[in-house]
Amino acid sequence: MTAKAAVAPPAALPTDGAAQATALLNADVAKRNAEIDVRNAAASAEYEKRMSAYKAAQDSFAASQAAYERRAREHEAEVAQAAKARADWEAKVKACNAGDRASCAP
Repeated sequence: MTAKAAVAPPAALPTDGAAQATALLNADVAKRNAEIDVRNAAASAEYEKRMSAYKAAQDSFAASQAAYERRAREHEAEVAQAAKARADWEAKVKACNAGDRASCAP
């Protein structure tokens, strides 16, 4: 959609009164339509600008959410590894206390 410049009235208006009034009315309507086209183009450009910012915010949020979920999975893996290490250590201590000297720390 391209904005039109203000439309000038026809160079040669009809001499008939009704035809002249119609031509002036048509010129006025064309001028108002051109003004509306300009406003619509500006509104459309503003909408596109805001949609672009909105989509950028969505993309940023999605990236930060993915990073958070990755860090949460890594943390859960570390917690599971620490729990396994503690369980292994407790089993060695129990075996050592039960007399299994191979399980005792040096």
